[in-house]
Amino acid sequence: MAHEITLDFLRGLPRLRDLLQTDVEAAFTGDPAALSQDEVIVAYPFVESIAVHRLAHELYLKKVALIPRIMSEWAHSRTGMDIHPGAEIGPHFFVDHCTGTVIGETSTIGAHVKMYQGVALIAKSLSGGQTLRGTKRHPTIEDHVTIYSGATIMGGDTVVGAGSTIGANVFLTTSVPPRSLVIPEDVKVKVMSKPERQKMMEKPGIFRSDSGAGDGRERHTSPVRFIGRPGGQPAFPRLNETGSTESNVETTIGPSDLHE
Repeated sequence: MAHEITLDFLRGLPRLRDLLQTDVEAAFTGDPAALSQDEVIVAYPFVESIAVHRLAHELYLKKVALIPRIMSEWAHSRTGMDIHPGAEIGPHFFVDHCTGTVIGETSTIGAHVKMYQGVALIAKSLSGGQTLRGTKRHPTIEDHVTIYSGATIMGGDTVVGAGSTIGANVFLTTSVPPRSLVIPEDVKVKVMSKPERQKMMEKPGIFRSDSGAGDGRERHTSPVRFIGRPGGQPAFPRLNETGSTESNVETTIGPSDLHE
């Protein structure tokens, strides 16, 4: 049995090499910083990660125990990219920078998919534990999809249609049709001058611990509520303006107290 699996695995190596060549081409084509395909092969952690994955996936399909997962975790520790050996990934795949990327066991990724660092293809819930084994828990990404950094796509019934673009930091739990553009909405970024920031810091409820604690960090006097334990002791001590802790404190300051 082991002998036949080994021979079958070795016979498949030329096919895997051709598949990996498409990944190298995708990386070179998709990254203007790449000087050559040789540089991509020897210097890009993504190539190491996807090469190990494609080998581990073949063993996974042959139901080889333990070894595929050891291989994927070895690549994870070296590259920061966590791909379960069960994930199905099509040709011309590229993850730019790759660090922090997570691709779950039942993920399905089509051809010509490009992702950036920090993308997570994960399950909606694992509260069912072992009862979920063998079920489709992770999303399907169709062909020619681009997913920008920090996006999280959840659920086995979630399908990202072909030709779609998922913007950075999107949290997606439902399917989107082909050629969709998915971006965050109502995201606010405030730009202020440093003198304006200083005025805000001088308002009551906000102080800077340049003395006392001596660390120079900005602190809010209490943006949360501290509820006392039995016996009058607070659940969490609060730092006062000198950096020491106060006891027996219960106070509430909402977010509106901290902004103009």
